[in-house]
Amino acid sequence: MSMNLEIKGQELQDLDMVSFEGWEEISEPYVYIVRFLTTTDTTTKTLTGKQVTFDYEVAGLLEQNEPAYVHGYIHGHRILGLSLDRKFVTELEIRPRLYKLSLSGQTQVFGTTSKIKLPDLAKSILSPSSYKEGTSTQGDFSDDREIDCDMPGDVDQTERSFIVQYRETDLHFLSRIIENEGIFYFVSNDKSKETVQFGDKNHIFKKIGGKVPYIPQHLVNAAPVEEHVRTVHMRAEIAPKKMYVRDYNPNEASRRGQYLRNHAVDSNGSGAMVSYYEHYTSTSDGDRYAKIRAEEKIAWQRVFECETNSTRLRPGYLFTMDTDETKLNGLNQRYLVAGCHVRYSKGLDSVWVEDGHPFKNEIVCIALPSDATWTFRPKRRAEKPKVAGLIRALVDNDAGGQEAKLDDNGTYKIRLVEEESTESRLPSGKASANVRHALPYGGGQDTGFQFPLYKGTEVILACIEGDPDLPVIVGTVANSDNKTVLDGIDKALNKNKTNRIRTRSGITIELIDG
Repeated sequence: MSMNLEIKGQELQDLDMVSFEGWEEISEPYVYIVRFLTTTDTTTKTLTGKQVTFDYEVAGLLEQNEPAYVHGYIHGHRILGLSLDRKFVTELEIRPRLYKLSLSGQTQVFGTTSKIKLPDLAKSILSPSSYKEGTSTQGDFSDDREIDCDMPGDVDQTERSFIVQYRETDLHFLSRIIENEGIFYFVSNDKSKETVQFGDKNHIFKKIGGKVPYIPQHLVNAAPVEEHVRTVHMRAEIAPKKMYVRDYNPNEASRRGQYLRNHAVDSNGSGAMVSYYEHYTSTSDGDRYAKIRAEEKIAWQRVFECETNSTRLRPGYLFTMDTDETKLNGLNQRYLVAGCHVRYSKGLDSVWVEDGHPFKNEIVCIALPSDATWTFRPKRRAEKPKVAGLIRALVDNDAGGQEAKLDDNGTYKIRLVEEESTESRLPSGKASANVRHALPYGGGQDTGFQFPLYKGTEVILACIEGDPDLPVIVGTVANSDNKTVLDGIDKALNKNKTNRIRTRSGITIELIDG
């Protein structure tokens, strides 16, 4: 096993690589822990944040040398003491630059100046300096480089007119919007850099040529150097028969029954699952979301856990397994590597913290034949944040004057108090979609109760099911700029006994109780 480590702007004297361990997974940033010895005093060096490249290779495993590369930055480092030969035992935590998005977060609104395609929004997050432009924190991202990525042109383009990044990191926001759309990613590494590869079609995955033999580890004549799979465990779980999605469009309230859509999962399964509030406004989008939810269940219904000595089998790669055992012919198929756990240690007597063990790659695979009628979908792990209680906003408009812009449904434009955008990014009247107003009475058939709100009025929002993308105005509150109707009342009157309604023009109804 050969291992190499390069840290940009940092020379390590008498570098002696000891071990590494790494975890990779589709739709997750990888992490590698690397240990080494050096005579350079790493206790006084600030290594965190530096650009780093690590590669490893098993000699003789492949016909042509193909090192496995890991690019990224040093997220953290530890000093584990001194070896017996007086070298510094140092440990680095390497992550892709994508993981830096976990260090930033805020509340930010998108899609309100013009509808935004969710894949475009996801891609924009990887360019922090432009993503933060026009926000209160933009000055902290001026020197951040764009993260290399590939977003194919054939991904399904869902448009949204209002979507909120609510008190969450940029990485969490990125993950949840693409997971919801059934878009996966994996971080691929070549000799020069790492690239975030997005996709929602099976052809995006990279193919490994030839076949990888399955040679059970208990066989005496198993070749230890040849690339092979040595153990295979299959795990299958029962799934629902169907997946349903349901949404509600207040602009088509009478058609609410048509907003329940479904897609088959497994005819031999059990029961059915309904997913709510997927934010679709057409039945065709509902059908697509139902299909995505069903394909997620199909993809993970049967999982293969394998152990191999291959350095090439990493998330996002397709390979074909081959075995001569007739009773295991069912294993002779194409697989997608969904995750891997690699580790190696050469072990040193001079290092008390390190025991030796050979290279091992434990992979998690999904059977994905070339003629599959379904598309791989990632697991949805990044949960949408829930709004606990109420949030503050101000009534807004896109014209001069104080009158709010009302439509026939009595909806308003608002601006979240916590939103970090300046008016250069979200101009007046463009900081939200149309937001409904909950009133004390609405009897249907054009009956109801209406008092208009004015620009600058502080309102309290409740979010349906805690969803920050579904706000409703539930009331107004006074503040230092907008007093109550009791402000300036005749001092001779008892405020506790004064009931008052006053319009903006000054029309006043006043009831004095005693």
